[in-house]
Amino acid sequence: MQPFVVGAIRAITQSLQSAPLTLDADAATESRTRQEFELDVSAAEALAGGSLIFPNPQDSLDYDWCIFRLIAVDRRRRVRIFQLGARLYATLNSVHFVSGAYEHILRRPIDEDGRSIYPPLIDGLKLSKRDTLKKIADSPEARSLKTTLLIVPHPSVWFAALSLDDDGDASFPLVVTRM
Repeated sequence: MQPFVVGAIRAITQSLQSAPLTLDADAATESRTRQEFELDVSAAEALAGGSLIFPNPQDSLDYDWCIFRLIAVDRRRRVRIFQLGARLYATLNSVHFVSGAYEHILRRPIDEDGRSIYPPLIDGLKLSKRDTLKKIADSPEARSLKTTLLIVPHPSVWFAALSLDDDGDASFPLVVTRM
């Protein structure tokens, strides 16, 4: 296949993957019948492009970080619906953590710049994992993807009622209120 065709297919696929749906009344009702978990985002920090990141809980523990991607907007109920895209475990070393962040936020493998900048800062305790996610999600490259993300530590007070299985699977919509 010609390189320009492959590039065009990749661009179309990425734009379709990043475009949230707007639900009509019937689809919203169908969505409501599935298990839902409501999350108040008033404590979250807004990033450029509409993405949100929650603060670190106020203790010294290292947390998993869940990256949710906007999949639909239910205008009738005035909520946004997110689906879990990734769970970056606290046990990951800095290189694997940053690689996972690149894969799930920027949708590409980590490059040499990312590999040389972020892991040493994390290992040297000059940059937290949360702040690394914030920098990557707030980068011009991430904004150009036009994907709205919700980044939440787990476990945390915001996820007190949410239980993810060992694979980090959340096969239900995360309904966000007060956005």
